Amino acid sequence: MFEYELDYGGCLTAVLKNAFDQARAGAERLEVELRPDGAFRVRDSGQGFPVHGHPFSKRPLLEVILQGPRRGPRNTLAQVSASSLWLELETARSGRRYRQRYEFARPTGPLEELGRAPEPGTVLTLAPATGAPPSFPALLDQVRELGRDLPSRTEVELRGPGGEEETLTLGV
Repeated sequence: MFEYELDYGGCLTAVLKNAFDQARAGAERLEVELRPDGAFRVRDSGQGFPVHGHPFSKRPLLEVILQGPRRGPRNTLAQVSASSLWLELETARSGRRYRQRYEFARPTGPLEELGRAPEPGTVLTLAPATGAPPSFPALLDQVRELGRDLPSRTEVELRGPGGEEETLTLGV
């Protein structure tokens, strides 16, 4: 039987850490949603994923990040992608929006350009293959812990599968 690298909690933690890295780099707003279908969505107002071609493989850099390198260890987001039934990433960068969907780290089609984007940012939506979502109070605790050392104020909007909502302001 195939052993997934990350369960639901591991995928959520990795994606949240990536979003908080964007907050450290200047993103002022994050949204986290645990969906009723078992998937989750994390949106940030950061700079967006790079989409230009990799210098050697010529694949979009976003694809290299989500699939990992052809050789060598996978990065954390490639582990998330490989541990997810499906993952959809929308990113806005340099005034353009893009989208690509993956199933167990394999693109289901090419990177799509969706047109103009008024502002940069990323939306990652995925369904981890194993594990269960945390309770809403556990999600609140996790977000507070991961965001406790943010250098600037970041607003984090959280939504649970049962309609729970809370907005936190983290950072100093």
